[in-house]
Amino acid sequence: MSFQYRFHGEKVVKACIEGGASHLDISGEPQFLERMQLMYNNKAKEAGVYVIGTCGFDSIPAEMGVVFAQKKFQGEINSIEAYLDFEAKEGTAINVTTLESAVYGFAHANELKSLRKSLYPEPLPKPKYRLNKRGAVHKNEIVNKYCVPFMGSDKSVVNRTQRYNYEHKKQRPIQFDPYVACSGILQLIGILLFGIIFAVLSKFSFGRNLLIKYPEIFTFGAFKKSGPTKKQIENTSFSMTLVSKGWSTKLEDPAEQHTDEPEVVSITKVFGPEPGYVTTPICMVQCGLVVLKEKSKMPKDGGVLTPGSAFADTSLIDRLQNHNIKFQEVKE
Repeated sequence: MSFQYRFHGEKVVKACIEGGASHLDISGEPQFLERMQLMYNNKAKEAGVYVIGTCGFDSIPAEMGVVFAQKKFQGEINSIEAYLDFEAKEGTAINVTTLESAVYGFAHANELKSLRKSLYPEPLPKPKYRLNKRGAVHKNEIVNKYCVPFMGSDKSVVNRTQRYNYEHKKQRPIQFDPYVACSGILQLIGILLFGIIFAVLSKFSFGRNLLIKYPEIFTFGAFKKSGPTKKQIENTSFSMTLVSKGWSTKLEDPAEQHTDEPEVVSITKVFGPEPGYVTTPICMVQCGLVVLKEKSKMPKDGGVLTPGSAFADTSLIDRLQNHNIKFQEVKE
């Protein structure tokens, strides 16, 4: 089912908890996801069920990509930069419901600050070696493309997992920044122009209505009410390159700071088919099967969780590998 979770999702979450059923969804809306954690985490624990959001392309590749990078890293990770790249030989056409969710999420983004203060009253320890912030555009040497910040849910979801790992597993929180790689200058210009149009129009009710009513005009054809054609789906794929930096030694106390700058670099990748109509159902189904079959490997108390906190110790990565979503360590 595809809808704006901010308007309809809570009813489903509440009904599942009251009925003693676990709830998985493919929401990519940080405000909805974090509000559900604030409101229903304890209730889900009392019911002994799991409420796990972003079980589709948002944000399984990023979440399990970070888990995979951690497993392969020899030492302790300080930061990860993720570069998302798409190949679409027949062009792209994203369903307009994705745009609608983004429009309402951006319009209410100011509400996230107070929500997060309530959800996380205690700040995480500040890292001594902060991940350098890139500009609006930067050229990455590893993917050899111009890149822009990825505005999806990945960053907020991964950050929630890192907090969970710090509080429950005594792991050092990983700093995480995701980007989108552009196939060329024209695509880069198009993304920047759309970003400006989107940011301006999303601030006003009239502008939001224009974006939703005429998506093809204001997104240069990237979003369509009809979604992609079968040929486009068959000829679209994605890859995510994760660049991890850290240390060869691991400190026992995650709040303790390393004295030296990160000196170890590791590169891992996640590959998969078309994100929305192929990768998303694969991820959703495999997440559901893990909940049904591997509860003993998941957090025993249940609750409102991210995929990374729920599935880190399960066979989810192997299951995804068996269904054409590949995880790979890159040898430099």
